[in-house]
Amino acid sequence: MPNFKSQKFMQQMSYEERQQNSNGTYSRFQSTLNIGMGLVYLLVGITIVYMKVYGQVPLGPGLAYTLGGLMIVYGVFRLWRGFMDIRRSRLDKVRKQFDDINKR
Repeated sequence: MPNFKSQKFMQQMSYEERQQNSNGTYSRFQSTLNIGMGLVYLLVGITIVYMKVYGQVPLGPGLAYTLGGLMIVYGVFRLWRGFMDIRRSRLDKVRKQFDDINKR
């Protein structure tokens, strides 16, 4: 049976508190989601542009290239954000280990 009290508590917590309490699983999930969705947006954008070049999309050229370009740009942004989240979490882990060593 799900614990609704803890779910409500998790919704009220800040981003930093969720990261600290979940041992990084929330951060890993969010990074993976950003990378996965970035790939999806990138592939859809490339597909729209590719299909317009070969005349298989019944959209005007301006609309097709704008939509495809925006999806490609947003896909690259989501990929970048996912990789930066992974990088930040690794740096945070190294900093924490370094701080633990210096406290000894």
